[in-house]
Amino acid sequence: MKATFVRSYRKQETGNIVNVYAVSGSKAELEVFAETQGDNHVVDEKLNKPLWFSTRFVGDSVPLIITKNGKVVADTSEFDKAASLCEQYKGTALGTEMAKIMAERLLGNGSHSTPVQAPVQQPAEEDEE
Repeated sequence: MKATFVRSYRKQETGNIVNVYAVSGSKAELEVFAETQGDNHVVDEKLNKPLWFSTRFVGDSVPLIITKNGKVVADTSEFDKAASLCEQYKGTALGTEMAKIMAERLLGNGSHSTPVQAPVQQPAEEDEE
């Protein structure tokens, strides 16, 4: 299953920000999601998709998993791996650059790639007559 960020709002009672995600997946996955959510299962009428709510922003798109305890949570494995790797190289130029690249990738801000430059063509030599 996958959750895609839709919007956020602030709860009046607590002041906490709630992030709203649309859930997509196979028919079987969505059935399990609905069962797991129980009375908290909400379907957005405009999107015609179930919604998942989180007080944590976990990116524009994130995989969802259902725990053994029947809770729907974001699979933050990629974030955790990136944090661990960056921690290993903390304080170095490599660590700083890795953190920037991984943050861009994880938050969906485009792929960080080195642009390919076209080879420079040398002008053809003129024949002397």
